[in-house]
Amino acid sequence: EDEYEITTRTGETKWVWEQGEGVYDEHGRVVALEGFIANITDRKRAEAERERLTRAIEQSREIVVITDASGTMLYVNPAFTRLTGYGIDEVRGQNPRLLSSGRNTPEDYRAMWQAVREQGFWQGEMWDRHKGGEIYPKLMTITTVKNPHGEIDYYIASFSDIREQKAAEERI
Repeated sequence: EDEYEITTRTGETKWVWEQGEGVYDEHGRVVALEGFIANITDRKRAEAERERLTRAIEQSREIVVITDASGTMLYVNPAFTRLTGYGIDEVRGQNPRLLSSGRNTPEDYRAMWQAVREQGFWQGEMWDRHKGGEIYPKLMTITTVKNPHGEIDYYIASFSDIREQKAAEERI
């Protein structure tokens, strides 16, 4: 069993998966080979694309959080841990309310979720609390991701620390 690249007669590069074995005669000699070869080019391209996207998100300075449809955190990137002080394992399975600073009003959250429900998108400023207790402002975007049936699969939240921007605004 093996996966490898081949070049077709037309010069295209394809990925194939091969599985086979020898057919032996009564003297133990290989007299034939049987097996099959499958074109796995699409799968290999999808894997490469997924790897590129994963590296981009992992190395991004923008904080990325993915939750399921009920709001349970499934993924956070390393930038999240640097900003919030929480480790990846500490937040996986938790609700983002874990970061709540108490500074946003219930109406802020209602308006945010209303926009997400109606438009599939929201962007604005919110205040969160670092694991160590410090409250900080962030500029956040929430995007709804739906499956082909139109049902919500998950939400992607991306945000950035805007403390410096807020401090500059206060100085002005």
